[in-house]
Amino acid sequence: WENFDLISIPQAYAAEEAAYREFVYNNYLYVDDETRMALQSLIKSLGLDFDGVPTTEQKVAAIQKLRKMFSSEFKYDLNRKTAPDGKNKIVYFLTEGDKRGICGDFAGAGTILLRLLGIPARRCDGFFVKTASGKRTPVTTQNGHAWTEVYFDNIGWVTVEFTVASPADNNDDQTVAKTGWIILDT
Repeated sequence: WENFDLISIPQAYAAEEAAYREFVYNNYLYVDDETRMALQSLIKSLGLDFDGVPTTEQKVAAIQKLRKMFSSEFKYDLNRKTAPDGKNKIVYFLTEGDKRGICGDFAGAGTILLRLLGIPARRCDGFFVKTASGKRTPVTTQNGHAWTEVYFDNIGWVTVEFTVASPADNNDDQTVAKTGWIILDT
């Protein structure tokens, strides 16, 4: 501990965060040209036009606008129509389909739309289970879930839930809010 220097910790962290931020911006903004062209008019209709790298406030505004779009125009439906073979699944979900989807559809679409706005985002897949201390909790495919994570400079990855409440939740968006996910309310 005698060589431990509290002064250099913030400087070292800042240098590491800057390097990681560069990695994030180089790897989590990619959208293929076909998808970019197909969603160009949707992006324009959102009215979110950023000059340069979006600020934290602009990122939050974009997330809120997308959450509002999904909750007002889309439905959660396990029996949704999927994209025909050869069609881009995200473009189909957002522009051609019946606007019904599952968590993977919402997470994928939200991630791509954020990237098109210049906001680093990634789709995550995992499991969501309610647990009780000291008890075994079975995990099945029924517990599968997908969500989006958004990168905020100097903070890191923040979980954002774009999936609208399922019919089992009585379309109550508060059900999602009670799960413990970080949600930026509209």
